[in-house]
Amino acid sequence: MGILNEFVKQAEFWLAAYAYEKGDDDDLLAISAKLAETPCSPLYKGPVSPDKALHELVKAGAQT
Repeated sequence: MGILNEFVKQAEFWLAAYAYEKGDDDDLLAISAKLAETPCSPLYKGPVSPDKALHELVKAGAQT
């Protein structure tokens, strides 16, 4: 639950920041990309953030 609460707070921040810079407050793809960079404690033994975990997963799948 903690990481979900953190994502909500960060999403609100990025929505406000993105709207201020770009004038578009509903670009969810850009917000999801920023949230994917967030370190997550379940991933601390490995790639640390979801974007890096996905990259390693795809890379491992491509090598098989």
